[in-house]
Amino acid sequence: MDLRRNPEPSVMRVHVWRTNSDITESGHFRLDRHALVTFTIQGTKNVKLNGWNHQNVLSELFVDREGGDYILRLPGIYGVDGEIAGTHVSVTIDPCIPE
Repeated sequence: MDLRRNPEPSVMRVHVWRTNSDITESGHFRLDRHALVTFTIQGTKNVKLNGWNHQNVLSELFVDREGGDYILRLPGIYGVDGEIAGTHVSVTIDPCIPE
């Protein structure tokens, strides 16, 4: 997460993946389709974040539209949760290989 004041954009990157129903030899669910999703927020207006931690796990992430603003809502499971509001949001998705 890189939060900036106007006119600079704020950027949030989220590592996502698909969890499969089959189990690996080590007894874990198999994960695939890893991607790095980047949200670029122009015109950052409001930031409300709680619970920042060394490992931040979201239950989901969604974008709402209220008036002329876009709001990234970040319901957390562990660590950060909150929201970031701005005038414009763009999204890019890049495949990634986990370390």
